[in-house]
Amino acid sequence: MLFGKNRYTAIDIGSYKISVADIKETSDGKLKVLNIIDRQLPYETIVNGIIKDPSVVANRLQEIFSESKSKPGTILTTVSNDSLIARNVTLPKMSKKELNNVIKWEIEDYIPFSAEYARLDYKVLSSTEEEMELLLIAVKEEVVRSYEEPFNILNLKPKVINIQPMALLSIIQYQNNLDAPVAILEVGASGSRIVIGDKDNVYLSRSFGTGGYEFTESIIETMGFNYEKAEERKKEVGLQVDVVQEETIEPIDIEDIGSSTNGSGTMLPLAYNIADELNRSLEFFARKKNEEGVNDIYITGGASKLKGLKELLESEINNNIKRVNPFDNFLTEFDIIEENTSHYSVVLGLAASEVLANES
Repeated sequence: MLFGKNRYTAIDIGSYKISVADIKETSDGKLKVLNIIDRQLPYETIVNGIIKDPSVVANRLQEIFSESKSKPGTILTTVSNDSLIARNVTLPKMSKKELNNVIKWEIEDYIPFSAEYARLDYKVLSSTEEEMELLLIAVKEEVVRSYEEPFNILNLKPKVINIQPMALLSIIQYQNNLDAPVAILEVGASGSRIVIGDKDNVYLSRSFGTGGYEFTESIIETMGFNYEKAEERKKEVGLQVDVVQEETIEPIDIEDIGSSTNGSGTMLPLAYNIADELNRSLEFFARKKNEEGVNDIYITGGASKLKGLKELLESEINNNIKRVNPFDNFLTEFDIIEENTSHYSVVLGLAASEVLANES
């Protein structure tokens, strides 16, 4: 077994599954993934970003630790996408001590809930003689506590509870592709998140409810399938028509996909909603922050693998989108199954963000 301060156990508790990665930092500063283990969670274990049954999550974590046959290293984790607020805030110049004393009351107008019931963190981005610009992170206290409870049950304590936007940006930075602002679209099970940032700042982070579950439910509602059959149909056809006979193969116009009766057409409005959200975010950033826009656009997340989704988004935003391979630049002790890589951007990004923070 491997022990020591350079061994990390990164834990991503998502609405669909838990992913746990055991990672070791090598002597030359590289990260080696020793193993990654998943466990699926029962439906609605997490609702509106809050863990409703921490004992179920604790049991799944214990199963993973038993399978890995090693004690956890330094634990790194994160809270749900749904409950995170990231804002750029300008305040009068003050000392760190003064800021820590007043920040809860200074930022009331920037978050949609009372700061009294929030867990806050911040990063000073710039400072002049008169004012300072902060990256403010706020999460409801009840959300953080719900994510801490499974660890309390197991008598474990995370060293770091990071935020998913920073984990996603850290993957791109660890792969040496964050010299200029990038956009990352993560399409998860219960929703999606768009992050725009660079190595110093998160310029935009917003989530919305369109994700894998919603695609599945659209098939259930229109075709009368149960959940398991709808999931199978979603993975089989995606945003495409049924496979045609070889002698009649013709190019498929993406605008005609909606006429399909095999289930793909029911998902098309949801895909266009993701495209609209991405377009609005890119336009907002170009208008408010940087007229040149982003350098690159990336897509990740388990539901991003839906057939035809990436192509539809590229058509709608008139730009190329790159798939994140979170294992790039990592060493591994096992064979990587390429179709599964989209699930692991956050869990590997947690380790990358910790190492990058230690180096700065």
